[in-house]
Amino acid sequence: MAALSLSQLFSVLKLLSFLFIKFFLINTTLAIQSLIAVVVSSGPRVLTAAQFLSYIEEKIPAIRYTKSLIWLPESPGCAVCLSEFVEDESVRNLKCKHLFHKDCVDQWFQQCRSTCPLCRTMVLPDKVVGSYRRPKDDDETEFDRSEGEIVFLVSPLHGNGIFTYFW
Repeated sequence: MAALSLSQLFSVLKLLSFLFIKFFLINTTLAIQSLIAVVVSSGPRVLTAAQFLSYIEEKIPAIRYTKSLIWLPESPGCAVCLSEFVEDESVRNLKCKHLFHKDCVDQWFQQCRSTCPLCRTMVLPDKVVGSYRRPKDDDETEFDRSEGEIVFLVSPLHGNGIFTYFW
C-alpha cells in the first residue's frame, strides 16, 4: 500500500510541476508579447509642448507689431481673441499673410490644428502636429493596455497569482 501512495505522490508532483511550468510559460509568453507590442506601437516620437512651441517659433518666428505690418485696413486686430493689436506686441505673421497674437495662434496650434484660424490654409505639416499630443489632464495617466491585462500581467509579481499556491 505504501508503494501505491508513493506512486500517487509522484503522480501529483508530476501534475503540479506540469501546471507550474505551463503557467510560467504562458505568463512569460504574455509578458514578452506585451513588451513587443509596446515597443512596436510606440511609433513616431511624441513632441512635448516645449518642443512643439520651439518648432512653431522656428518655422513662424514671432515679430513685434507695428502699424506698418497692417496691409489690410479692415483687419487691425487678432481674429482669435478679437482684440486690436497694440504697438510692440508679439505677433505671428502666417504664410497666408494673416496676423495673430503669438499666444492666441500658439494656443490654436496646441489644440492639434495645423491651419490658419481664418482661411484654413495649411501652416504646419500634419505630421508635426500629429506628433504633438496635448495631455488631457495633468493628473490623468494614459495606458495603452486595458486594466484587466495590466492586472493579469502584474499580479504574479506581487504574489496574488496562481503561483502563490505552489510556494
